Amino acid sequence: MAIGEVGMDFHWASKEETYNKQAENFREIIRFALKLKKPIVIHSRKAEEECVQILGEEIRNKEIPVVNHCFSGGKDIIRQAAALGHYFSIPPNIVKASNFQTLVKLVDLKQLLTETDSPWLSPVKGEKNEPAFVVKSIEKIAEIKGLTVSEVAEQIWQNYERVFGRD
Repeated sequence: MAIGEVGMDFHWASKEETYNKQAENFREIIRFALKLKKPIVIHSRKAEEECVQILGEEIRNKEIPVVNHCFSGGKDIIRQAAALGHYFSIPPNIVKASNFQTLVKLVDLKQLLTETDSPWLSPVKGEKNEPAFVVKSIEKIAEIKGLTVSEVAEQIWQNYERVFGRD
């Protein structure tokens, strides 16, 4: 079990008008996740820098795992979040999205997860995304990291077990 998808979003609501309220709500949810000792899955659309900053202030000692869902931050923000021990979930459109390819190059495999984000972020133009396409993410990560598909799949499985535990 985890808390999420939570965070901040400046795509639908302007930063100038909503930052204070979104930040306040986000901090409360982070504190709730800390109290429950549950992983937290982050949504940070057009608010990557702000989310990483707040997470760094609220979660100081890696008390709970942080998973950045569909993270679109720049290289500096990726490095900051990775240094804080965050995980990053990679969708199947990595096969054509250079921002996810760059993220995979910058982040240790032990901090990567996969996701579907169905029906969005398909690796195939014009097709809806589906869970079966996660294998495309694993294949592309393996290509970028210079590893076998089996090595990447096994490590990502271990990452999931570390973040979410075994049920």
